[in-house]
Amino acid sequence: RFSGVPEGYGEWSFMVVDAVAPSLDTMRPRNGSSGVASNTDIILRFNEPMLAGRGDIVIQSDAAVNATQMRLSVTGDEVYVIGAVVLIDPIANMNAGQSGRRFAVRMDEGVLTDDAMPPNPFAGLAGSAMWFDVTDTAAPMIEMYSPLRGATDVSATTNVTLVFNEEVMAGRGYITLTP
Repeated sequence: RFSGVPEGYGEWSFMVVDAVAPSLDTMRPRNGSSGVASNTDIILRFNEPMLAGRGDIVIQSDAAVNATQMRLSVTGDEVYVIGAVVLIDPIANMNAGQSGRRFAVRMDEGVLTDDAMPPNPFAGLAGSAMWFDVTDTAAPMIEMYSPLRGATDVSATTNVTLVFNEEVMAGRGYITLTP
């Protein structure tokens, strides 16, 4: 009973409104990490339960040549919101190139929100808020041979062409062709 309120005036009810935007507690890979595998999932852990809002999460390389950009809908099959954890699992791997590439994760305000009513938007990620260096950890594979393997009646002056599944560069040593 409150002082000054006569008995019998019924129940008092009120609602507390959550007006505080969610904050990002941890991220994996960590900001500034190096040696990250190209197939790494991105995990964002917030201070409260989250919901998918509207828009895209963008994963972009900073490469001047052959830049990679993945635009993932927050409501699509590559983004999972589970309580306070957001798992980003791109179908395509991040292309590290020959010497590794830096990738940044970006999203606008409101791509993610908390579960309050009304929802409070997460401020988003911009600039250098989340970046990491991806390293190529898989050996290149030959996808096509010309002439075909096992081909017969090939002239000794025919050029040999090997097509790889990624960019390659000359190293040291020899390529030996055997009949």
